[in-house]
Amino acid sequence: MHLIRWLNCDDPLINREAWTAQEETKLLLIVQEKGMYNWINIAVTLGTHRTPFQCLVRYQRSLNPHIMNKAWTKEEDLQLQAAVETFGEKWQLVSASLDGRTGNQCSNR
Repeated sequence: MHLIRWLNCDDPLINREAWTAQEETKLLLIVQEKGMYNWINIAVTLGTHRTPFQCLVRYQRSLNPHIMNKAWTKEEDLQLQAAVETFGEKWQLVSASLDGRTGNQCSNR
């Protein structure tokens, strides 16, 4: 448990800076080459001291074309409406109740 916390949160070498366009481009290329299955390998290949979890989150929330450009279905609209009634405008909570949607997508919808 302590090792996981160290690797994902406490290690002083973790890059906590804003993602650069160059990093995002490289991350996209690595995912295209290696697939989305080994985020440890992806983070190491990226080489910018990002954690595997940081790479996964950045890809899924900002770069994954299957999520970012997907049309909304009527079922998703109903789920979104129910989630907003439950959580209000707390978009990350709202998006957590919808598969494959980001907080920004829910907010904009």
